[in-house]
Amino acid sequence: METRKKILAVVDAVCAEYGVTLQAMRGRTKVAAVLEPRWVAVYLARKMTGAVFWEIGYLIARYSEGSASTASMKIWKRLPEDPALQERIARIEAAINRWNE
Repeated sequence: METRKKILAVVDAVCAEYGVTLQAMRGRTKVAAVLEPRWVAVYLARKMTGAVFWEIGYLIARYSEGSASTASMKIWKRLPEDPALQERIARIEAAINRWNE
């Protein structure tokens, strides 16, 4: 599967887990209910595809490379201290892996 499709699969899985629409993910709102899913999508897209931040940022939320990197770092820093976030990310990764089987 090409990188772009993998990133979009991550976005679909994050949208499903958080109950947000793709339109909301790509919008400009800074409401917490949308920000965290965006950040998680960036984090997982980088982790699972190895894609560069400019491509991830553009495909997910029209983020710049720096904004995408910052979003990923926010999730990476929270993960060790947030069991609920760890569980949520594990569920998303499991869903993506099932889709790729």
